[in-house]
Formats: sequence, C-alpha cells, structure tokens
Amino acid sequence: MKVWVDGSVFENNRQYGIWRVFYEIMSRSQRDVDYTLWLRSEPKQPLPPGVRIYQDAGRVATSRVNLPVRLRRRMANRCDPPELLKADLFHSSGFTFPISDSVKGLITIYDMVAESHFSIGIRELEESIAIKREAIARACRLPCISKATASELAAFYPASANKACVIHLGAEHLVRAETTSDTPQHADNGSALFLGNRSGYKNFQCVLAAMQTNVWPNNVRVDVVGSPFSDAESALLIRLGLADRLRHRGYLSDSELVRVYRNARCLIFPSFQEGFGLPCLESQSLDCPLLCSDIPVFHEVAGDAALFFDPRLGENLAMQVDQVGNPKVRKELIERGRSNLKRFSWDQSAKQMVQLYHEAIS
Repeated sequence: MKVWVDGSVFENNRQYGIWRVFYEIMSRSQRDVDYTLWLRSEPKQPLPPGVRIYQDAGRVATSRVNLPVRLRRRMANRCDPPELLKADLFHSSGFTFPISDSVKGLITIYDMVAESHFSIGIRELEESIAIKREAIARACRLPCISKATASELAAFYPASANKACVIHLGAEHLVRAETTSDTPQHADNGSALFLGNRSGYKNFQCVLAAMQTNVWPNNVRVDVVGSPFSDAESALLIRLGLADRLRHRGYLSDSELVRVYRNARCLIFPSFQEGFGLPCLESQSLDCPLLCSDIPVFHEVAGDAALFFDPRLGENLAMQVDQVGNPKVRKELIERGRSNLKRFSWDQSAKQMVQLYHEAIS
C-alpha cells in the first residue's frame, strides 16, 4: 500500500500538535505502509525515521529577485510528480490536494476553530474556511481526532458527515523523552504552566484575570512556554502589575518540556475550543495535575482526571489553582490521570489509521 503524505506540517514549527500526529503515526506504521513524505520546502521538524522523502520547490520562500528559484517553484506547482500518480492514497497534513483527482485523498480533521471563531479577527481563520470546505468535499474519508470534532464536522458540513470516523491521539511521546536524570520535584507552591499560542480562542486572558483576583495563591507564578511576549503583551503585563509573576520559558525541546511538566504545580488549559487537547494527556503522563476549561472535548479526553473551570471566569480558574495545592486533591488527580491514559496510545492510533487506509482504498 503506497501512501503519499503532504509534509507541510514538517516545514514549520508552529503546528506542533499536527506534526506530532503525523510523526508518531508514520513512525509506527511504516512496516505496513509504504510512505512517501512530500516536502516542498526545507523541513523544520524531525522527520519520521526510514520514510522515503520526495522534495521539490513548491513552497520554497524566496525573494522576488531570485528568478531561478521562483521559476523552479512555479514549475513544481504546475503538475503532480509522476510517482504520486502511482500512489494508492494521498494523506494531507493540511488541506492540500494533488492537482489530479485520480488519486484518492484523505484529510485528518483537527477542529472546527476556523468556522467557530472566524469573527475574532484572525484573518487566516476566515480565509482558510473556503480551502477547508473544498478539501473536505474532495476527501474520501475524514479521520477526526475526537468525537467532539466529529460532531462539529457534522454540524458545519452535514453532507460530509458519513465520511468521518474518530481516531484518538496518543500520550506516550514525552515519557519516551524522559531521561533517568530527570528527577520530579512537584513543589506544591511552584509555578502553574501555560503552553502554546496565547491569542484568540486560546484564552490566555483568563489566566491574567485569574491572577488579579484575591483567590489566586500569592506564591504561585505562571511559566509560559511558547513564542516571546510581544511589545503589547509586555506593556499589558506591566499595566496589570503581573510582569514579575510570569516567567517566559521560550520554546522547549521534549526533554526540557518533561522537566517543566514534572516540576509544575499544574497545567492550565483555558481554551474556549480545541480539537483534542494533546497537552491534557502530556500532563497526565508526567503526573502534572490538569486544570482545563469546562468544554465537551476536554471531558472526552481528560475524563474525570482534571479540575474543570468556566473559561469566562478568571475567579473560577483561580479557585482551582488554589485547590490543586491540597496534597490530597493533587494525589487523586495524578492517580486518575494515570488511569485515564490507558484509553490512549499512539500504537492504537497507528493501527486504526492503517485500517482506515485499507478501507479508503477498497
């Protein structure tokens, strides 16, 4: 079975969660699938070991005056590689498709954020909807990463609902990155942890609102992992009197992230919407208590191993940050998290994806 995978998520360092899905599943299923990873610019994320690579200049960024590279890019986008036309299936990591419709295509659906939150003013979200709609209509199967996402897909695109199925993600990738020198400390009065993008539906404002309440524990600060604070964010933190209570950790490797999880008081996940919420499982796999929004997908993924809060109310979050300082509560959350993880496995995800490939081809 020959499957070509569009490698766009390997070409940037912004789509960590989507990259993780393809890296883990491809790494585990290549004995059953003859993969070709189609790269169209230089990779910025690790590639699945042993996978065949096809590379052209279809997405290479270049200056307007670099005519040779621009010409190669244009030529690469005028036709499909001959080898691609011999594939049994094309799996897009975004919403791309070959020019030819002779190869069956499959698209993983991560969320319906663009459709639900285009009004928050992020231009890329609104512009992506038309591209996404066309890709969904063209795909022969639509694996969704959660039941919540599959339900939202059916609501926004009812004509395509019969093509959907659910393949959950795994949790063991960070445990694999842990070394024997990593010694858990679990300081009850340590830092709460926030990961990733802070704009829009990610709702970082809820964290700031919580920290300004009288309920937030005085000795608890927040470690922020991800992009640097913008000038506007830095000015806001000074204005709110929070600049000394948040510590920016930057981008972290897997082994560094393990230590941060292990030493954190808790993970705060205040999103208004997510497709799955991979950090839920990451935190549980590393005995980091989870605090997350009271939304359907987090109940699906986290089970009963989290403290939930209303993402509209900073005081509600502050109460849970205070509550997780109770050793009994912390111990119970960690034990429930370990039990919850038994429902998720990258090996199982890979097995289900291979089965779906066979169904799509037949």
